[in-house]
Parts: sequence; C-alpha cells; structure tokens
Amino acid sequence: NAAAFIGVLDIFGFESFERNSFEQLCINYCNESLQQQFNKFVFKLEQAEYEREGIQWNFIAFPDNQDVLDFIDKKRNGMLSILDEQSFLSQCTDQSFAQLVYQKCGSARSAPNSPFSASSRQMAHGAFSINHYAGPVEYHTNGFLEKNKDELPKEIDDLLHSSDNEFLSHLATMMNTTQSNCDCESVSSKPTFTKSSLKRITVGGQFSSQLQLLRKRIDVTSPHYIRCLKPNDKLEPDNFDSAIIADQLRCAGILEAVRVSRVGYPQRYTHERFVNRYQVLAMKELQLRRKDASTNFTSPVGVGFHGGFLPKNQRATPTSNRRSGSSRPGSNPAQKRLNPEQECKILVTSLARQLLALKQKYGTTSAVGEEENTPPTPQSTWVSPGKLKKQSKWGTPGTPSRYTPTVSKKKQELDLLEIGIQVGSTKVFLRQHAFEALEVMRGRIKSSAATVLNSVFRMHLCKRRFTILRNEYRARVAQRSRMIQEGGVVTEDFVPAPAEMSFDSSNKFDFTEMQISIHREEDYRRPKDFKWVLVDNRWMKMDEEVEGEGEESEIQ
Repeated sequence: NAAAFIGVLDIFGFESFERNSFEQLCINYCNESLQQQFNKFVFKLEQAEYEREGIQWNFIAFPDNQDVLDFIDKKRNGMLSILDEQSFLSQCTDQSFAQLVYQKCGSARSAPNSPFSASSRQMAHGAFSINHYAGPVEYHTNGFLEKNKDELPKEIDDLLHSSDNEFLSHLATMMNTTQSNCDCESVSSKPTFTKSSLKRITVGGQFSSQLQLLRKRIDVTSPHYIRCLKPNDKLEPDNFDSAIIADQLRCAGILEAVRVSRVGYPQRYTHERFVNRYQVLAMKELQLRRKDASTNFTSPVGVGFHGGFLPKNQRATPTSNRRSGSSRPGSNPAQKRLNPEQECKILVTSLARQLLALKQKYGTTSAVGEEENTPPTPQSTWVSPGKLKKQSKWGTPGTPSRYTPTVSKKKQELDLLEIGIQVGSTKVFLRQHAFEALEVMRGRIKSSAATVLNSVFRMHLCKRRFTILRNEYRARVAQRSRMIQEGGVVTEDFVPAPAEMSFDSSNKFDFTEMQISIHREEDYRRPKDFKWVLVDNRWMKMDEEVEGEGEESEIQ
C-alpha cells in the first residue's frame, strides 16, 4: 500500500587524505553521484522558474559530471568493472589491476578534461588520480582486491557449517542466504546459494547497486537539502575560519551548484527592486516618462510631452481633455503613475542601449575568463566577391532585396537575449557579464556622488573653522578698542580674554556701529578712515598727506 513517508539521508563527507584507498573511492563515488542528482535538481528549479517567468533559456547547457561517473561505474571499461574482473580471478594482484587500469584508461589521460590522470611517479607506485568536483584525489591500489572481495576464508566458512552449536550453524545459514539474495539482485541467476567465486557479488558491485536504488528513491520524492558547516576545527565560539568554510563549501558541492547557477541567469531582481537599484543609470529618462504618465496631454509622436508609451486604457483622448477643462500636467486630481513593470521596461530599454554601446566600443562586456553559454547566432551564407560586385543594393530580379532601410537608433530592435537581460512576468534576469557591467557603471556614479558629498562636507568644515577664527579676531579687536576708548594703555604683551564662541545669533557681537577691519586693526591716534588704492598692482594705503597732495594736483 502506497503511503507518504519522510526520509533523512546523512550524506557522506568528501574525503581526501594523504593516502586514499578503496574506502575513499566508494565514498567519493557516492558523493559524485549524489552531486549529479543535486545539479539536476538545481537545473530543474532553474528551468521551472525560467518557464514560469516566460524567458528564453533553451540555449543554456548546464555542466555535468557524467564523465567522472562513467569512468568509475561504466560497464566493462569502468574502474569498478575492472576491479570485479580482477577479483574473480585468483592469480590477479593489485599490481595487475593497476596495470590494467593504465592500459584501458591510458588513452583518456591525453584528453583535455579527462577525469583520470596518472603520472610516471604514480604509475611506479601503483597510484592514479581522479578529478572529482571537489578537486583531484590520489588513490593507491594497495589492498583494492582484498577489500573488494570482502569474503570469509574457506576454512572459517567450513568451520561454521560443521559446528554443533545451533547459534553458529544458524549464523552461517543466514550469511549464505544474504549472499544468495545479493546475487539474485545483481546477477540474473537462480536464488540459490553457491560457493563459486564467479557468482558472488563484490563490495563495489553491491555498493553501486545500492546507490542506484537510493537515487531512484530520491528521484520520486521532493528533496530538501540542509548543509551543515563548522566555523572552526577547535569547536570554539566566535571563531570563524574562512579557509575551513571554503573547504567545506567545496566538498559539500555548494561551489559546484553555484557554478551551475552562474551559467544561466544568476542575478535576478523583482521589478521594483531592479528599478530602485539601477534607476540612477537612467534617471533623466525615467523622470521624463513619469512626467508624461502624470499628464493627459497627447502629442503627435506619442503620449505625453516626450512621446512616452502607456497602455491604451490609460491614455486620455482630446475629447476627455476638453471635458475636464484643462490639459496641463498635474491639473487632473487623479493623476496616473507608471507601475513597477512599466518603469522596469523603460529602464531595461535604456540600460540595454548603454550596454550595447559599451559592447560596440570595447568589443565585449563579459569578464575575462568567465564561462558562459551564448545564444546561437544565425549563420549567414557566403557570397563570392565577384558575384557580390555584380549585384546591386536592390538585388537581382527574382531574389529578395539586400537593401535595408535606415532606422534611427531609438527605433532599432534591441536583442536583449544577446545583451544578457531578460524581463519576466515578475522578475528581471541578468547574465553574469551584464550584471558586472551594470555594477561597474553604478559604482562609478556612486563614487562620483561620494566625491561631491566629501567636497561639500570638507567645505563646511573649512567654513566653520574660518568663522571661528574670524569671530575670535573680531572679539579681540573689539576688546582692545574699548580699552583704548576708556583711556587705558595697551601693552605689547596684551592678552585678550577668550571670547565665548557660539553659533547662536543672540550671542554674536554686533559690529554694525564699529569701524573695524578684519584685515588690520584701527589706528586710534586720530579718528579717521583709511582708503586703499591699487598702485602698480599693489594695494597702497593713503594717509592725509597723500590725500592733500592729490587734491592740490587736481586744483592745479
């Protein structure tokens, strides 16, 4: 009877030690197989979201580790098959198994992305390496055959069967029955026990069959993955070791899943969040379109003063404008506004033009070394130069014309798929190269704005410092002036009382009735005003004698 169930699977941890043997090969083989299933699960989630949002994704080819699995469990030429073949023969040893692996898999070593590798040093010691998703691991073949057989010696088997103890005899029967059941599942034979070594299942074969059953069971369920990470090996609080975390993420397959996700559209935002993040790159155009949406004026080139586009049900006709009595912006009390989807489409169009100009200027917008799938481009047919000269721009009679009319830049069709931006029903999807280009453009604007803010703040600090120095100087001049007017004597070592500095208008000094210069103190020997003139590009002060001479010269 079918029933719902909840299963918990504790996945092996990826193992890579200084010396790895058959146990590490089985554990890493299980991790490799479950990682492939996890990649397919991530791909299915990506595919479901792309289809739900209605964007194009058919050209995306997600990476797969099937070549590593084929090298381990492929029939006849796989490593486990070679190991089983050597285990069935009594004269084979670990050295013969290693030589057979080098012989059958030696051609794969020259391939660029081969999962198998063996250097001369490794071949001398009977070792080889497998490039797993978490990194290459070196395995030593010493003890592979013995561990793969995992059978009791014939003497112990005979001793258990010939024992008079009922428990030992029943234990031997149970062991034989279990072995015969395993033989039935792996080899098409009768479910009877046999002592022939050719009929026995090996540890590698049993492990592979159980792993396949586990994957089939997971495929028919809805899996949820939980990744547990240790912040440090010392189990101490408030101790975050980034190297250990990175190693755990790599061994747990998180980095591999991230690589799968980066091939498609790794960056995605809702319409409103996309507008809030990147509107600084097209603020002028967005403001014009928002202004057009808030008016009922219809221009010959479109809706609004700048020809913006709006849905037909939101456009106002001239008749309705006359009935309302006004066609000015903002006169309608119920002003219309662009919804987030419309603002997002306007912004995406403007950003696509900027990215296209950037691509035409520099050749590409993608980062160096970034692995990405590109959409297929239609292949153009080749025409010989001689035939091309004979043809005019209108083409030959009976053939389609090669003439393309001139179209303005604003009306050109933007290939968003090639640029790397896709607008879904609720989200905006960005390829990695498009996201990096937008972030660079946004970073430049933020840097420029930060520079302006920094300059304004520094100006404020300098102005404040100048104000404090000016008020101190004025207070000192005013205090010295009062002492002279009162008949006191001011010595050279006169130190004025510190003025209380405050930016409150009620505490400031009133200098409207004082004839005080902030550049030079007044000369109190005789009350008069000084006049300054520019003589020979220098500011000169005129006293009474100079003024008298100037007046006599004028009279003459």
